[in-house]
This record gives sequence, C-alpha cells and structure tokens, in this order.
Amino acid sequence: MDKILIKNARVVFPGQPENGQSLDILIENGKVAQTGTGITDSDAREVSVSDLHIAPGFFDFSVTVPEPGFEYKETIESACRAAKKGGITSFVLMPDGVPCNDNKGITEFRLRKADYSGVKVYPAGALSKGMEGKELAEMYDLTSVGCRVFSDNKHRIKNTKLLQLALLYAKPFGGLIMHTPGDAYVAQNGVMNESEVSARLGLRGIPMLSEELGIQRDLYLAEYCDTRIVLGPITGARSVEIIREAKKKGIQVTAYTAPQYILLQEEELATYDSNVKLDPPLRSSADAEALKAALADGTLDFLVSDHTPEDAEHKMVEFEHASFGMMGLETFFSLSRTALQKEKIEKVVELLSINPRKTLDIEVPNLQEGSRAEFVLFQPDETISYSENDLESLSKNSPFLGKILQGKVIESIIG
Repeated sequence: MDKILIKNARVVFPGQPENGQSLDILIENGKVAQTGTGITDSDAREVSVSDLHIAPGFFDFSVTVPEPGFEYKETIESACRAAKKGGITSFVLMPDGVPCNDNKGITEFRLRKADYSGVKVYPAGALSKGMEGKELAEMYDLTSVGCRVFSDNKHRIKNTKLLQLALLYAKPFGGLIMHTPGDAYVAQNGVMNESEVSARLGLRGIPMLSEELGIQRDLYLAEYCDTRIVLGPITGARSVEIIREAKKKGIQVTAYTAPQYILLQEEELATYDSNVKLDPPLRSSADAEALKAALADGTLDFLVSDHTPEDAEHKMVEFEHASFGMMGLETFFSLSRTALQKEKIEKVVELLSINPRKTLDIEVPNLQEGSRAEFVLFQPDETISYSENDLESLSKNSPFLGKILQGKVIESIIG
C-alpha cells in the first residue's frame, strides 16, 4: 500500500482517546505511522476534502452472495469491491449458494475468492445441512476453517427442537446462532405486510404476528439454553417491545434491523415495485419510528445492509412472483445516515462499526501507532445520488437509485 496522508479529519472513534479531535494521519505499509497536526510527507498520497471524517471501517453483519451457483447475481469478488466502495471493510457472509456453506470445502472456496480484496470476510456456516431445517450441519467442523456464526439466513427454522439443539451444541465452542425470526405457518406465503394497504392492493399479507411469535419462541429457547442468540432484521414496534423486555430479564439476545425499514413503509408497494418487496416486509410508519427509538436506546444493537442481490429476471415479473430482497452494500452508510439524521455521527458509527464487532468479540480498529489500518473516510452531511453506473454490485435491485441521500463515503483504507 502506498503512503497515505489524511489531512484534518475529524476522528469518530467512540470510546477511544482521539475521538472528536481533528487530526492528520499518516498511513504507511498498511499501518498507522503517525497522528497529529501539521504532518507533511511529499511521498504520500494526500486525502484532503472539506468536512472529512475518519472512523473504524463499517462492519456489515448480513451480506448474501449466492456463489457458488448464482454468480450472475453476485460474486464474492464483486461483493467485496462493492463493500469497499461503501466503506465496509469487514462483513459476515451468509451461507446461501448451491451448494450452500455447510461444509469446509465451500468455506475454503469462499475465503479464497475474497483473499485479494483486502476486505475481511467472516463466513457464516449453515445451521442445518443444505439449509433445509432437518438436520444440524457439522458446525464444530466448520469452526476449524473460520466459521463463527451459524444461520440458515431467511430460511426460518420451523423445527423448534432443531434450533434448541443448535443453541446447545454451539455453546461450548462459542458458536453464535443467528436467526431471522418468523412463523412460516402464520406468514402463509404472503408477499407484504398484512394491513389495510395489502387488502387495498389485493396482495397476500404477512401478519406482524409471524415475527412476534418467532421472536417469542427464539427468546424462550435462548433463555432455556442459557446462551446467546442474534435475531433480525427486526421490523415491528411490538417486536421491539418484546426484545426490550427480554433484555431487562437478562436473556442473551442481540438484535438488529436495516435502514430500509426506517426509510420505507408499506405504502411504497402501491406501485407494485418489486425492488421494495423485502423479507421481512416493510411495515408501517409507526413501526419505523419504533425502530429508530430502539436503535437510540440500545434495544436494537446495530444496523446491517441485508444485501440481497437479485437479477432483473427475478425482479421484473409480476409482484407476487418476484424474488424478495434489495442490494445495499454501496448505499449502506448513506441509507443509515439518512435514516438517523437526528442522531450524532458517533451513534451512527457505533451502530455500523463498533457494536457489530463487539457481537463477534472482534477488536475495533484504532489509531495507535503501528495499528493495522481498517478505516473509512466520509463526509456525513454531503448529499449523494447513486445510479447503476456507480455500483460495483452485479445486481441493481435497489429502490434508492436516483434518490438524494445524506452521507458520502470518500474511501476505504485497508492495510
């Protein structure tokens, strides 16, 4: 890596001594060489823009890349490029693909694909074999090649006994079970939130009850097994209350949401735009406000992009038949900053950089001399509009293209 001299950047490193200062930072050979004011180096590439901020690189806890099997939607290499462009220097890679990541060979293949990007990929292993929810995957075996998180992603575990066994089995070796809560029988193949809006649009609804019942079951299992569980994306006001009460009781739950559930509501589906067909679905404006409050008070621990790339053939069809999901790596910071405009930038960085790493017990990047660089440079109040040409992601399924957003990533610096 070339020398990089970052000039007059406001430091946003919550809990660290440099937080709030404006500093020059010299990066050499991928490490912090010097911090202070008035630093000069004629051999260094200088980064100097107005309102420049520096923070630990963003950490995205939920990125879906369906490679192997569906490389035309996204490859691990393209996802790493997109992440880096969006200020994401580390992410958890969901196990989706054909075959899915339920064995060491697939894990090693995926890590090799990410090797040269500089972005740190944490592969999530499948919780069940084939992500079919019938039999536990070889979770302990997967830890030997770097899997620390186990999930079937959006494939909800219907078998309560299986999820209980997963929680108990992962506990001795520190595996972290991550689950998208929901009762599939209550959801009944719905395509949007069940409400007056769904009735008016003539679309099958997914009751909020599905998420609430799923959360109640998962929390009860975590309490019974006396172990940790990660739940999300959380989308409803009642869900937030259930998690808030569980935390007060001492249940070991970490919960998250995504910025799109704050910025968009169910009324967006009135145009039958499949780019806003999400799993879980968009809810009401009251639910969005509850999510913001829960992020502010710590009930919800962090934000994810919930990056789910889909090609045009799976989106440009009748709404009921379209695939769920939106891409979001490049837009992650801008969506989060826009959704939480009233929050201090330190709080946003906690939700995007600090708290996800704490969940995995990963050291947060710092500015101490000799430390490895894993930083993001950004302008928190600069506006930006993304077009398809701006995206490194192979898929373009985002309802936010062409929209004016707040918060611009300048560069990711990874040693």
